[in-house]
Amino acid sequence: YPNMFSEEEYKDRSHMEKEIIEREEIFSKLKRIDKVFIPGGDPGRLDANALFEWSESVYKILNKYHPNAKIWLSPQFPKTPVESWYIDFYNNVKKEPEWLGGIVFGPRVKNLPQELREIIPDKYPIRHYPDITHSIRCQYPVKDWDLAFAITLGRECINPRPKAEKYIHNLFANYTIGSLSYSEGINDDVNKFVWSDQDWNPDTPVIETLRDYARVFISSEFAEEISHGIMALEENWEGPLLVNDRVDITLKQWQGIEKSVPKEVLNNYRFQMCLLRAYYDAYIRRRLIYETELEREVLDVLGKAKEIGSLKAIEDAEEILERAKRSPVVPSYKERCWKLADELFKNIGSQLSVEKYKAHSWERGAFMDAIDIPLNNYRWLKVQFDNILKTDDEEERLREIDNVINRNNPGPGGFYDNLGHPISWIRVIRKKWLEEDYMDYFLLPEVTFNTPLLYMEENKQHELGGIPLAWINGIDSPYQVPLIVKYENLDPESNYRVRVGYIGTSKVKLTANEKYLIHDTIDMTGRCAIKEFTIPKEAIPDGSLTLTWSTTKESRGVSIAELWIIKESDKYVKKES
Repeated sequence: YPNMFSEEEYKDRSHMEKEIIEREEIFSKLKRIDKVFIPGGDPGRLDANALFEWSESVYKILNKYHPNAKIWLSPQFPKTPVESWYIDFYNNVKKEPEWLGGIVFGPRVKNLPQELREIIPDKYPIRHYPDITHSIRCQYPVKDWDLAFAITLGRECINPRPKAEKYIHNLFANYTIGSLSYSEGINDDVNKFVWSDQDWNPDTPVIETLRDYARVFISSEFAEEISHGIMALEENWEGPLLVNDRVDITLKQWQGIEKSVPKEVLNNYRFQMCLLRAYYDAYIRRRLIYETELEREVLDVLGKAKEIGSLKAIEDAEEILERAKRSPVVPSYKERCWKLADELFKNIGSQLSVEKYKAHSWERGAFMDAIDIPLNNYRWLKVQFDNILKTDDEEERLREIDNVINRNNPGPGGFYDNLGHPISWIRVIRKKWLEEDYMDYFLLPEVTFNTPLLYMEENKQHELGGIPLAWINGIDSPYQVPLIVKYENLDPESNYRVRVGYIGTSKVKLTANEKYLIHDTIDMTGRCAIKEFTIPKEAIPDGSLTLTWSTTKESRGVSIAELWIIKESDKYVKKES
């Protein structure tokens, strides 16, 4: 029962009288209540002391109608993870109020269940509140998810993750008394059953849960094929999509089932959800292969600008970019996806599009609206071309085209890293969040996706000089965990600069090799900017450079998309982008 009111409204007696009347009405009408859960945040905006004060008031109303019921609270921070909020929360718990029944571990809780167990008195049990519904920017994001899936399927897609759900469940099971999962709707249907089955018996193989699921809800005759098909959908998301040919195999398997099952199974919404994902994943992979190659061709054509002229080069480049729309790959896959989306809307009112089915937003499960979103730097390149064509000077146009071609090029002896890409993770110092995490599922820092940037107003995108795909994924170090990136084999006799792509991070400070200040604390909250700084020569006497980003106590963490280490040299001159 979340608190939807603000701290200011809490101090308004007339407003709180309405809140009390509402709870009185609900508690009096329900025949049985065992527990009432009030999250500290998400939603919730109260100071920790006010939260406990209000919760006691709610308990007094609850106790009138349900004398054995208790209030459960979660340390989910309201807006920012201010240390004083946590201190006040845990100090109130340690007073051991009689109305408090237990503590809930959920999203936006800074401490792990193992840590919670050490902090709170033994008399209070811990319940898990696992986020089984979201895929990115959440409690349990998809491990190493490909950018193409993140920008199309998004945060609330159809997301069967049986192996991941079992693994996560069992990591924390010994510290909790069970769970009530956090769901936003039907998209996480499979995960609900997997998690509940693990609560019942954590030794249960997930394939057995899926067999039961298929038998009961879809088809007893085809339960084996369907259960393995669901497992294959999770495997579609493992590793870089460009080289994951299992996606195509998964579609063939589901197409085989599709051809074999009777009409009532084809009309089953649970079957349709899985089938839609199989077609969607395969369509996105084919598009990614195609559009990645188109971008390479664009850069090749731009590389001939001095020979054929800047205007002709841009004209040819735009023609190549538009092929993705003019001559799309496997349109039959997309048509099948929309047909299945129509059927899901008809059968259960599933809103997979804002325009067509009146969904709240793309982030709220309307992933069909992103089925054709560019998977290459189409948008960024179009902004560059628009800007270049504003000048009549051929030499200036050629210089700007060169900047486009060499955007990621740090020059000879330099380094470039898109920190959201697996190839760059070798430079990031990552550590286990949990010693028991033998699969390295929870490594810090973690990959994050800045997908809302894709929906920024067009004029704002132009103000930023366009949004390159490299800004959409980056590395995020939560709370006060420092972000550390290490480079080896620099030339101790040379001078270097560091260029940093800050994307929506908070207040951040950068040091080199623990003692050399690169820049003091700057506030990058909600901003996208590339900043460049000089690296002190004395910071790399042995050719090793360790960059450490730290943040303030109230921060949600540090997020970086790109890094350039640029070697200064008179032998090579390159205009900055």
